[in-house]
Amino acid sequence: MTIDYKEVVAVADRKPLQESRMILLPNISRHLFGSPEGMEEMATQAWMSSFTVHKKDAERAKELAIELQTAFQADPDGSDVIAIITNLQALRLKSMHEYHADDIWRKGAFALTNYTGPPLVKQVIVRRLDRYDGDILEAMCGHTTHIAPSGNKKVVALDGCEASLERYPFPFRPRILCDLDQINEPGKELPFSTGYFDAISICFGFKYPEHLDLLLREFHRILKRGGKMSFIENPESEYPQLIHRRFCPITSGDLLQAAGFSGVSTEAIVGYGTTVWNPIYRGHFFHLEGTA
Repeated sequence: MTIDYKEVVAVADRKPLQESRMILLPNISRHLFGSPEGMEEMATQAWMSSFTVHKKDAERAKELAIELQTAFQADPDGSDVIAIITNLQALRLKSMHEYHADDIWRKGAFALTNYTGPPLVKQVIVRRLDRYDGDILEAMCGHTTHIAPSGNKKVVALDGCEASLERYPFPFRPRILCDLDQINEPGKELPFSTGYFDAISICFGFKYPEHLDLLLREFHRILKRGGKMSFIENPESEYPQLIHRRFCPITSGDLLQAAGFSGVSTEAIVGYGTTVWNPIYRGHFFHLEGTA
C-alpha cells in the first residue's frame, strides 16, 4: 500500500518565518541565562554570549545589552543585573529547544532561509556525495541540498515539511512531501517503483525516523541492485525532542545490514573539526554507506 504523499512547487520568494537579529552579550555567568540540558561546552559558550530577538526589538535589546555590561562590571550579582536580564528575556525569541517538537522543523530551521551550514562543511559533504550518479533520492532534505547539480544526476527531493520543500533550491528538481513515519508496518510503500534509484542520500536524518528498520527495507526495495544507501551524520548534533536513536559510528551500520545491505562501511569525513567535538571518534562527521 502506497503511503500518502504530494508534489510541492518551489516558492522563489519564500520569506523567513521570523526576521531575527542577533544580540551580543557580555560574558556573564551561566546561571543567569542557563543552557539547554546536555548542550556541549562550545555551544554553551555561544548560548551565553548571544541570543536572538525580533528585528523590531533589536534597538531596545542593544541598549539593554550595553546597560547589562555596565551593571555587570559594577556588581555581577547585583539587583540591577537581574532586572536587566529579566527585561532582555522578555524580548528573546524562543530558542530551538524551547519549541514544541511539531514546530521545530517549521520555525527553528528557517531563521535564515539561505543558511546551509559552515562553507567548509558543505564543501566536504558535497564532494563526498558527488560520487553518486543517475537517479538519486535526497530524502529528509530539509530546505537545502548537499548534492550539486550535474548532467549525470537526476535528483528527487523528499521531506516531511512543506515549508522546507518550498525553500529547497533548484526548482527543476521534483520535490515530494511525504512523512516517512508512515512506513510503520510491513507492506507500506514509498511512491516509487522497485529498483528505481541509483542512490539514496540522507544528511543528518539517521536519528529521526521512528521505524528506521522498516524504512531501510523500503529504501532497499526502491534502490537498483548495486545502488547505494548513504547517511552523513554527526554524533553530537541533534534535535533532542525528536530523536528515536543515537548515531554510533561503530554500531549504526548493523541496521543497514539487517535491512539487507551489503558492504556496509562507516568512514570519518576529515577536513572539518575532526578533533573539536569528539576526539574519541576522531571525527566530527561520518559517512555510513551500504550497497543494495
